[in-house]
Amino acid sequence: RAIVAEVKTLICVDAKRVYATGISNGGAMSHRLACEAADVFAAAAPVSYPLDLKPFDKCKPARPISVMHAHGSSDLLVPYKGSANQAATPDSFAYWSKVNGCQGAPKQTYTKGKSVCETYEACAANTKVTLCTINGGHILYNNNDSVPLADLIWSFFEQHVMP
Repeated sequence: RAIVAEVKTLICVDAKRVYATGISNGGAMSHRLACEAADVFAAAAPVSYPLDLKPFDKCKPARPISVMHAHGSSDLLVPYKGSANQAATPDSFAYWSKVNGCQGAPKQTYTKGKSVCETYEACAANTKVTLCTINGGHILYNNNDSVPLADLIWSFFEQHVMP
């Protein structure tokens, strides 16, 4: 909150279009910002890290918030299927769909090679929840299927503005 406030004093910021993203620990941070600062951020796109709260229901955003999570299917550092210390990525995806009141099943919204994105499109307050399972490891910007992850994230962000 303080960083966003400081940046607003230095440059012109569209307060309805402030987004959070990060990879690995930065992905954990962007989940946390979605949980705790949904009144500041329009959407979040964590990369290579699931929601890191135990239990998940400690995440209580002030409003429904769109989240696009990307994770490598062969990530050895932060395993896609989870570990003793980390949640499984599909469980994180399921929680975001629950907290955002999504209805129905996710639909496939992107595919390239063995990589696929699935999106819940019928969620509260016109939010969306997406999981991109990328054919690759931990550093997804260089993945096996040449998925343009940064472009996909930016396209997702452009769809979402603060209410």
